[in-house]
Amino acid sequence: MGSATTSSSGQGGQARGLPRSALLAPAVRGGQRTAGEDVLNLAYDGPNHSPGNIFINLPAQRVLMLVDVVFPGWVPFAYLAESQNIPGWLEAPAQALNYPFDTYVGGHLTRLGTRNDVIIQQEYVTELKVQAANAIAPSTPPPCTRPSTPRTPGPSSAPT
Repeated sequence: MGSATTSSSGQGGQARGLPRSALLAPAVRGGQRTAGEDVLNLAYDGPNHSPGNIFINLPAQRVLMLVDVVFPGWVPFAYLAESQNIPGWLEAPAQALNYPFDTYVGGHLTRLGTRNDVIIQQEYVTELKVQAANAIAPSTPPPCTRPSTPRTPGPSSAPT
């Protein structure tokens, strides 16, 4: 990884004097890390978008980062963000709401979000599921109506 440094703008430089390698940890299943005086709680709450996708919470700053799960101000990208575990991806927003945060970082997009953005996406995906189920549900044809009087076979239907 080298000794490159990072900044909040992502343009390189110093972030409180920390080298980028201090912020990047190997695959983590959970735990707590510090960056200077800041505490980062890392948690793996099960599969969601991709294997090993973790929740990163900075409780003192009330920030949560969870990449490729919630898209503040946008609908999910194609194929539900090309997620590798759809049931886990559908559950992840509810898990996110268990964390103390006011600011949500979803990654890849330029807009930060809020708790309300997580709720809005939950509602959107719930409605998407309902509408998809309705669209693929077998339709019930209208009942057949039978004539009130029995039909009498005509000359063309008589045996010859």
